[in-house]
Amino acid sequence: MTVSWCPLRERRQLSSRPSTSSDSRRSRSPRRYELRRKHSPRKESELREKVAELSKGVASIKEHFDAVQAKKDEKARRKMEREKEKEEEKRRLEEEKAMRAQVEARREAKLCKKEKKAKQEATLRAKMKKDVTVHASLLMSEIKDDWINQWKTVVLPALAGGTGDVKGKKKVVYQLAEESDSNYNSSDSETSVTPELSAETRRLCISEKRKRGKEAMPENNPSMELPPKRTPQRVGVKMDKADLRMTRAKSKRGVRTPIPAKKKTPIKTPLIKMLKSGQIKTPPSERLTPAGRALARLRYRDSIMHELKDCNADELQR
Repeated sequence: MTVSWCPLRERRQLSSRPSTSSDSRRSRSPRRYELRRKHSPRKESELREKVAELSKGVASIKEHFDAVQAKKDEKARRKMEREKEKEEEKRRLEEEKAMRAQVEARREAKLCKKEKKAKQEATLRAKMKKDVTVHASLLMSEIKDDWINQWKTVVLPALAGGTGDVKGKKKVVYQLAEESDSNYNSSDSETSVTPELSAETRRLCISEKRKRGKEAMPENNPSMELPPKRTPQRVGVKMDKADLRMTRAKSKRGVRTPIPAKKKTPIKTPLIKMLKSGQIKTPPSERLTPAGRALARLRYRDSIMHELKDCNADELQR
């Protein structure tokens, strides 16, 4: 602890001493001179050392204060940097969220566009299928009509062998088979058979009807005789008058009719498979008869009809 030097201290000590006069209570006049200070070099050196120590203490205090202030500034700077990083992270997350929203909206728009396009394609395909079905049905009806007309005009008279009347009608006027064969052979393509036959059938005419007579039978084809129909008799027990008291259970008893075994029919190849095989049998002779040529044309037409049925919309458009 440092003690400060006071110049009035000695003066207080001197004034407190008792006076040498007889009357100690008598007031004394103030001294008209100041007391001389006694300077000692030892005290001065101590004082300088104390001042130096104080200056060092102040410097150390200032350094400590500066260090504390620097720590506070560093802490505040780090806090500001953390806040800035948080703001940057928040802004980056918002940008990523907005980017993801844009990508999602773009993807949904593409998906919606794709679904709309698929729906339009399905509608167009259904419309095309409907048009193709209508066209195919019309074509099939025309082919069927032509086939029926050709069968009536060419095949039936050829099979009848010129016996005249078919199905109770008068003789039908039609072109000779040789002319139709020559026209068919002179054509460049087999696909022109249908319009030629339709044009030929338009020129046919049937005379007035007459009473139905006996049907004409084809050559080498005798009529099939069927056995007369017989109604099967019911087999059962005859009830006599003496057996009226029979119980209900006994009355139901009777001779059971034997159940005949099912007759196994031979397995036959379907007509479609036979037509798809594409093997058309021709007579051994090189020259075909008119009926054979007509049947060959009809078989060719049937094969074309089956091929059209198996084709899809794209193949039909080609």
